[in-house]
Amino acid sequence: MGREIRCDLAIVGGGLAGGLIAHALAVSRPEVSVCLIEPSPRIGGRRLWTFFSNDVAPVDRWIIAPFVSRSWNGCSVRMPDQARDFGLQYNAVRSGDLDAGLRAILPPNALVTGRADGLGQSGVRLADGSRVRARGVIDARGAGFLTLLDTRWHIRSAREFRLRRPHSLPLPVLMDATVAQDGDGMRYMECLPIDEDRVLIADHHYADTPRIDSAAINARIHAYADAHGWPIAESASEEAAILPVILGGDFEAYWKSGPDLGKTGARAGLGHPVTGSALPDAVRLAALIARQPDMNGTALRLVLYDHARKVWRERAFYRMVGRMLFQDRRPAQALRLFERLYRLRPDTVSRFHAAASTRLDRIALRTEWLPLGRSSGGPA
Repeated sequence: MGREIRCDLAIVGGGLAGGLIAHALAVSRPEVSVCLIEPSPRIGGRRLWTFFSNDVAPVDRWIIAPFVSRSWNGCSVRMPDQARDFGLQYNAVRSGDLDAGLRAILPPNALVTGRADGLGQSGVRLADGSRVRARGVIDARGAGFLTLLDTRWHIRSAREFRLRRPHSLPLPVLMDATVAQDGDGMRYMECLPIDEDRVLIADHHYADTPRIDSAAINARIHAYADAHGWPIAESASEEAAILPVILGGDFEAYWKSGPDLGKTGARAGLGHPVTGSALPDAVRLAALIARQPDMNGTALRLVLYDHARKVWRERAFYRMVGRMLFQDRRPAQALRLFERLYRLRPDTVSRFHAAASTRLDRIALRTEWLPLGRSSGGPA
């Protein structure tokens, strides 16, 4: 027989979205008792998230700031027809730092490691027989019934290496699409200079199926390091993420699938419809929940449903861009799309990454992409 825990709000699934909600409430609403239920021993598992500072509203940056592992005063992009630096602050959040930061901020009894077997409006049943009784429950367990949505995949696999000599990489490389484009979807490499002799190399692939070929990925990453003259002394860590890229589908049916609760992240249909990035949405949602006067489950469900439905409607433009990305199974279409994006003003690029493009941004983007979209009706 397991224990019984009581709290105002139970967040099931933890990860980035759940962790930021718990942090926002601990700082701004300490009177609200929170239980963060995480299935793995480390909050967020083994992940790394990157973002431009401008992706997060200045008023909300306190939510993510304690967990930023590294920041750089710019990044670069390398495309077949151009190389360009962007003077935008670029940041990385490691799951290990998210975990350590949350454990330092949250009360010890706020963290529960375990798998949820049953979720309801008034609590959660865990696999070990424990029960969490709460006024409200939020489902943050990642993607739900994706068969209800038109989904493709952004697969990111990263390795961090200690090198035998300094890498001399001045800025992170957000995208290096000069690599060989084999297979049925665009590939590119991302590089983060962690220390002078440590570098993280990530292999990115846009794919129709959520499959990771670890052997092929390792071969590509090591070949990339060799090509740049980076002799590897040891492998420090590795991580992988399969990010859903949602191109369309039945939002209402997706939201109604699974437990009738408030939802966050991919479980709520959120996430960037081109990059699959979740961090800007996670910060916005944490800020929204922290402002709510009532942690009652029914009230939270209505607030989170209204938010997700509004975001879904606003992101029709990005879903159209996502469909352009995948309309040609060869990488050429996606390459041209990103090449044209990275010609634009840095602030336009940053807002696109944050899924916060202004009307003028969309005009500029349509102008660049119109020739690419004519075969499918053009950008709308």
